[in-house]
Order: sequence, then structure tokens, then C-alpha cells
Amino acid sequence: MTPEIQTTSAPIDDDEISLVDIIRFLHRNWRFISLVTLGFVAIALPFTLLKPNAYERQLTLSVGSKPIALSANQQIGLDAARANTLATEKLKSQEWKEISAQPTYDATKQEIALALRSPNPEALKQLTPNAIATQLQTDLQDELLDTLKPSLEALELQIARS
Repeated sequence: MTPEIQTTSAPIDDDEISLVDIIRFLHRNWRFISLVTLGFVAIALPFTLLKPNAYERQLTLSVGSKPIALSANQQIGLDAARANTLATEKLKSQEWKEISAQPTYDATKQEIALALRSPNPEALKQLTPNAIATQLQTDLQDELLDTLKPSLEALELQIARS
């Protein structure tokens, strides 16, 4: 009798996926995979081409205020923090054609960072820092008038009593 040699192979696990199975799956479903990919490309391409380019311009502004001397011992005006806060509010409410503005005030530096965005680069070129400063001067003069009015009326009353 000769001893029998038994050969045993490792048990095959049903959960394993072999490389051959993957290749067969891709070979059977290549048309479907290609059509789905082309469909997504066909949808994404118009969105990419139709999306307008956004141009951006960054400006840094600092608004200062000189106090107005009413008398030798009395000065009135807006302090720098109040002037910058008012300027930020005015810039937020400002409407420019084709331009959106996003001002943020940094109290430690006492500066306003102004981000201007537009799909049209020419609109950003036309809006110069001088134009923004002129508009802010006009807007802040109105606020200064509202601040000065009570003080001037009180001073008038003092002069009239004297």
C-alpha cells in the first residue's frame, strides 16, 4: 500500500472579488458606464461655459474725522471709530451698477477692507477710489450735520442769552 497524498486547497470565500470578476463586469457594462459619463459631461459643460467670470478688486479705506472747534474749549465731530463704522454702513447700502460691494471694518487697524465684485471688468475700472471717497464724503457730511445740529442750536441759544 502506498500512502495516499491528499492535496487540499484553501477554501474559496464567496465574499472575495477577483480581478477577473472586475474585468468581466467592466467588459459587460462598458456601454452603460460610457453613457453615464458622457451624460454627466454633457450636463456639466454648459454650466461651466455659461457661468460668468467674477472679477474682484480689493480696496483699503481709512476714514478720519477732524473735530470742529465751536469755541476755545468745545470741539465736536465724529471720532474715527464712529466715522469708519458709518462709512462701512454707507458702503453696505450703496448700490452700484453691476458691482457688489462687501465692506468689512477692522477696529484694531481702523481700516475698511472693501471687496468689489463684478462680471464686467470695465465696471470695476470705472469705479475709482476717488469716486468712492467723494461719495463717502457726501454721505458722511449728512451724518455730521445731524451730529452738529443740536450743538449749534445750543450755541445759538447761548449767544442769544448773552
